[in-house]
Amino acid sequence: ARGAVRGGLWGPCKSQGGPTEGAVTARDEYQTEVPGLRVSAWPSGDTRHLAEEIAGDAPLTDLVTLDQTRHVSILRDGDREVAELSLDEVVITGPIGPQRAYELEAELRPDGTAADLAALVKVFSEEYDLAPQPHSKFERALALTGIRPDAAPAAPATNGHSTGTPTQTLSADAEPPK
Repeated sequence: ARGAVRGGLWGPCKSQGGPTEGAVTARDEYQTEVPGLRVSAWPSGDTRHLAEEIAGDAPLTDLVTLDQTRHVSILRDGDREVAELSLDEVVITGPIGPQRAYELEAELRPDGTAADLAALVKVFSEEYDLAPQPHSKFERALALTGIRPDAAPAAPATNGHSTGTPTQTLSADAEPPK
C-alpha cells in the first residue's frame, strides 16, 4: 500500500481502495498497459489476475470515457526524493458534454515519510486552500453518465474481492488558468 495525497487541482488511477485519513489514502495500486477489453490478451501479472478473479469469464465493456493528461515532477528535500507530484487535467465525457477537472496528487517516493506527506497536506490545504475530493474520478464519471452502481440490478461476481472504496482526492473542478 502507498500513501497518496491528492491536492487541489488534481488525483490517482486504477486502484483498490484502502484506509483514508483526511486527505491521505493508502491503497494497493495496479497499473498495466493493456491492448483492449479482452482480459485473456493482457500481459500476465497482478492486474490480469485481479481482473480475472473479479470478472470471471464475463466480458468487460466500456462504461465511461475519461481522458487524462498528467504532468509529473519529483519533490526533493536535499538529495532525498520525497514525493512524485502529479498535475492532471481530466476530461469526463457525459451526456451534457465533456466535463473538465484538475487534480493534484502527491505520492510518496521510497525515501518519503509520513511527516513529508503531512507537510504537503498542510501546504496544500493552508497555503493553497485546497480541500479533499470525496469522489474518485471513476465515481464522478459514473455519476455524469447516470450510472448508479448502488442501483445496479445484480452485483458482479467478486470472488471474495472488494471493489474498493473512494479515494481522497483534493480537487477543484474549474477551468484552467488563462
